[in-house]
Amino acid sequence: MSFNISVPGKHVTFATWSDWDLQICLHRECLRKQLKKPEFFNYWIDIRYMYKKFYHRSPKGLAGALQDLGISFVGQEHSGICDTRNTAVLISRMISDGCVMTITKSLAVNTNKVHAH
Repeated sequence: MSFNISVPGKHVTFATWSDWDLQICLHRECLRKQLKKPEFFNYWIDIRYMYKKFYHRSPKGLAGALQDLGISFVGQEHSGICDTRNTAVLISRMISDGCVMTITKSLAVNTNKVHAH
């Protein structure tokens, strides 16, 4: 499942390491700033969940997941830009290993995880 976000022919889905960023943090921030959260933020791929299902192991954080695959974390952990770049590296590796990325969370439909392949 992917969603068209204002660009004809282009489909994007957000990916995060855990549900916290889009399920809790963004929700609270929008409430605090009295902003309406765009609908497309209600769907995402939890890379931590996909990692556990695909590799059948539970890493100790993003850096641990990379380390399990022989990849070094580059930059400072918990820096937004560094975490984003390292998550992209992890996603790329997972896809090259055969993982099919699917939406794992949909706040618009329900709060249960969608079955990952």
